[in-house]
Amino acid sequence: MAKGFFKGLLFGGFVGGFSGLLFAPQKGEKTREELAEPLQLMADDIKVVKADYQTVTEKTEELQALAETMLPTFQKSMEKSIRAFEFQAEPRIARINEQLERLQAHFPESNLKKDEE
Repeated sequence: MAKGFFKGLLFGGFVGGFSGLLFAPQKGEKTREELAEPLQLMADDIKVVKADYQTVTEKTEELQALAETMLPTFQKSMEKSIRAFEFQAEPRIARINEQLERLQAHFPESNLKKDEE
């Protein structure tokens, strides 16, 4: 059965190929010329995409290297700024709490409470 199938496949291939050559609407050279331009445009597009991909890859690597050098410095700077803010904020918070306690002392029946926000 497989032998007959392969014979039919081979015979069909010959008949199809011969029919294609016999009934082709134009010469093979002209067909190749018509196919060459779109194929060349596609090849050019592939080259552009490949070059763009390479550029993106290179820029990503540069950005990663830059981030690895800049982030530790930025992090240290932010930590220093936070410590300075906390240092400045602590006395202010203490003064606010003192003022709140004075207000509570003057107005004992009011709902001013230190822990409420």
